[in-house]
Amino acid sequence: MKQILIIITLLAYALSFGQIEIKIISLNKSSEEEKLSISITNVTDSYYAIPFDKHGFRGFNSEEVCNDLKTLDYPYNFFALSLIFKDKFKNEPENSLIRGLHLERLDQKETEKIKLKNQRRHSKILDWKNKNQFKSDLEAERNFYIINNILLLSPKETKIINIEMNVFEIMRGDTMFYDYYNLENNKKYNFSLQLCADNTIYSYLTEKQKSQLKKYIFFSGKIESNIIPYIFNYK
Repeated sequence: MKQILIIITLLAYALSFGQIEIKIISLNKSSEEEKLSISITNVTDSYYAIPFDKHGFRGFNSEEVCNDLKTLDYPYNFFALSLIFKDKFKNEPENSLIRGLHLERLDQKETEKIKLKNQRRHSKILDWKNKNQFKSDLEAERNFYIINNILLLSPKETKIINIEMNVFEIMRGDTMFYDYYNLENNKKYNFSLQLCADNTIYSYLTEKQKSQLKKYIFFSGKIESNIIPYIFNYK
């Protein structure tokens, strides 16, 4: 009986893993930037809604693998792909580190730009709160983020997405904090991407939003992309 349960569990995991595929198509490096071309494919005959933030990446942190949005105290691109760098021999992912922008190094123009950006975002959240009759700013902000970062895929559909990557500065959303990697120079890593979605996030959608998306299956689970070699070069 125990063996049967194990087989069923493994089969369920395999089916979940095979719903959506993420693939690194190319990594283009220049002296100033790196750009990833990524494909995301719905391999099923069903419609899927996938939490997917196209505005950047996330640094990998073992404590932040799959976020449920219960708190936004330390916001970042929650639904962004995590960058996974593994030592070829240890086969363990490097954890990213976090630090804040040095405000004293910013000139007045840059400081004002950050303030204005935060003001505009707060204004959008307040408008969203009033429009959808949320009781708190937190509810409105959570819902606003989710509804604006859902990728809709038809059966067998593939979408190509290009995102710039900077391992030194992975911005944590609209904040003054960012993740970064302390990689070893000229070392080859196994590089991949990871997407993780907790099924509780969909409870923050309104009934109207759920109704509008009723033909879609809300994806939950973990997806790992293909692995490519990555040599870190610091110049």
